[in-house]
Amino acid sequence: VTLSKLEDNSIDLIVTSPPYNKNAHATASGTDKSWSALRGRQIPYDVYSDDMPQEKYEEWQTKIISECIRVLKPYGSLFYNHKDIIVDGCIIPPKWVYNFNVHQQLIWDRGSSLANDVHYFQPITEYVYWIAKSPKEVFFDKSKSKFRQSIWRINTDKNPHPAPFPLILAGNIIQCASKENSVIYD
Repeated sequence: VTLSKLEDNSIDLIVTSPPYNKNAHATASGTDKSWSALRGRQIPYDVYSDDMPQEKYEEWQTKIISECIRVLKPYGSLFYNHKDIIVDGCIIPPKWVYNFNVHQQLIWDRGSSLANDVHYFQPITEYVYWIAKSPKEVFFDKSKSKFRQSIWRINTDKNPHPAPFPLILAGNIIQCASKENSVIYD
């Protein structure tokens, strides 16, 4: 079911990790200049190539987050995983998230990374933005969380996908940010 078909105020919790638009910023010699091809880690999307112009990507992500907020119940939360992208020696952070009610920013310490560029320290962190529909009404039961701090050290799952999202990360969010019988969208 697509977000646009869901009713307003119908979902308790959303956990998502969109494509990061890495291919839009890749540079290389040869015919395939994609970020994935450069590193031999192609992500098999059916219809998405991960290479939108940055402005269009930011508009797209803003629309998606807006739709997520629309379908959330008043106390609902969106946990949105994203990372900084390095372009021309500088980072592009996912600044569009700050157009919404960012309740907290979690740091996912992946423990390792395949991105080994000699010009940078090895990037091993990503962010999980906890976006609340109504920041003063958020449902949260910290006693059910496996983590007490805002930095979660979780190694990536062993699976063939080059950008695996660990089940324990999503599971922990679901466990502490949803009520029994909640409607969860991922």
